[in-house]
Amino acid sequence: MQVFKFGGASVKDADAVRNVASILKKHVDRKTVVVISAMGKTTNALEEILTAKLNSDSSIEDLVNQFFHFHEKILIELMPKADDKTLNEFQKIQTTFIETLNQNIVTQNQFYDSLVCFGELFSTFIVSTYLNHLGIINELIDARKLIKTDS
Repeated sequence: MQVFKFGGASVKDADAVRNVASILKKHVDRKTVVVISAMGKTTNALEEILTAKLNSDSSIEDLVNQFFHFHEKILIELMPKADDKTLNEFQKIQTTFIETLNQNIVTQNQFYDSLVCFGELFSTFIVSTYLNHLGIINELIDARKLIKTDS
């Protein structure tokens, strides 16, 4: 078995994701685990959203829209004719993000953990969907089902 870990710079935009796909295409003959980080500076963007939420800052709506647009743009660049199923799944992640953002904050650490993981949720969805689109069949496993944090 082989393990590949792609950091944020490795998946920062559509061209970078295409490069990841070309690397993985060379290794489809072996069992492979792929770990994908949040795209580019997504964690920073999520931390800005978190700060805006904690401070009841009116800029939060713009920050969330920018966050969504960043990921939508990459998805559409990779798959201009994405099917309804893909778009619906993407929209479900967005809806879950909004629901998480609107939850009552129990502790700041817990809220941080529940919000910041969406960077990886969006990036892994985009990369996994794109790989399947190319015929590189894979299974997306939600790391939240495997890893528990102390918050």
